[in-house]
Amino acid sequence: MRLISFFHSQRTYLCRVMLTLLAFGMAVSPRASTLTQQTVPANRADHPAPTQPLPYSHKVHLALGLQCATCHTGADPGKQMTFPGTETCMACHATVAKDSPAIKKLSEYAKSGERIPWVRVYVLTPGVTWSHRTHLKAGVKCENCHGAVAQGDAMSMATSVTSMAVCIDCHAQRKAKTVCQTCHAWPNSKSPAGVLSYDRNGLGNRSLTAASLLWDSGFAKHIQ
Repeated sequence: MRLISFFHSQRTYLCRVMLTLLAFGMAVSPRASTLTQQTVPANRADHPAPTQPLPYSHKVHLALGLQCATCHTGADPGKQMTFPGTETCMACHATVAKDSPAIKKLSEYAKSGERIPWVRVYVLTPGVTWSHRTHLKAGVKCENCHGAVAQGDAMSMATSVTSMAVCIDCHAQRKAKTVCQTCHAWPNSKSPAGVLSYDRNGLGNRSLTAASLLWDSGFAKHIQ
């Protein structure tokens, strides 16, 4: 018990030191934010940050030394990055800024066991097969696709990373595959259940997709 108490006190002390450094402007921005550049074009249209259940500043937290993977992990199958559990936040906020309204609300989430209903900013287009894990293994950095997150207080869809044209261009530059099947389930004569989603005789329980309509209209013979 003494050992646990010791580590808890050390963690609290470090949190306080980092916040103090930040307050006096002595904290240094995360190294990744200065070494890694955004490679995906910025969104031409303005995309305001959505209203979140709790105010959260990536700029403040990353300046304290947190890394992307501290809070966002690629749980199986790695398609989307997860949001941190309340226990991750409360590791510091059990003592740091605990009397602020936002942290009191965070504490309520933690006590109830309810997950914080964060609003996802970048949403994958329906029909696209995509994985954070695959791209991270290929050497793609968070900042390449999401921009200078460490410089902003509110997370918004600042880049056009969900655009198909951007994906194809990036793949071409990195000499990765750009054929349709790379990101889209494509129908064929031996498609597994659920892949070919268009039925000539009616939709039934299946969904209608652009790919299957093209296939059914005779497009297949031009690419086989």
